[in-house]
Amino acid sequence: MAFIQVEQVAQAMRHVREMDPERKVERFDEIHAAQPTLLYRVVANRHMGASLEDVGRLLDILLVCFEVLYGAGLRIRTLSEDELEACADRVVQRVQTLGGRPARGFSTPALGTYLNDVGETHLFTCVANESKGFSKAEPEAAKHLGLTALVLVEAVSYLIRDAQPSH
Repeated sequence: MAFIQVEQVAQAMRHVREMDPERKVERFDEIHAAQPTLLYRVVANRHMGASLEDVGRLLDILLVCFEVLYGAGLRIRTLSEDELEACADRVVQRVQTLGGRPARGFSTPALGTYLNDVGETHLFTCVANESKGFSKAEPEAAKHLGLTALVLVEAVSYLIRDAQPSH
């Protein structure tokens, strides 16, 4: 069952779209302090052949994830590198099991199965929609971009399961 509601995702997307570059940099500084492994995972896509535009799109997805968490009033702990790798391993295993290609999309039955396995279905749907443009990238870069987007959702779901209310 999803903790994050569709309205929270929509509001987070609006906030990110309305952010000026200075505000985004401030948020990235906050993300770097709170979740450096997630930020590094996103930026590493540039070294995997992704364009600056695609990395920028992935950074916006990361911002949406954190806007959702901040808006939900959750206090989350820092994700370790080992935990992030475990999230990545779960994503890769799911994708391989379902025969999907994250940059090109899943078949309808496979997508339904994936959604049943992901805790935060509304966030997943948002990220999947925002990731569609990655298919225009070179195949290897598109694969890494798509997997990273799915890993962000998996990591957020993992952190939410372990989170405490901040109020």
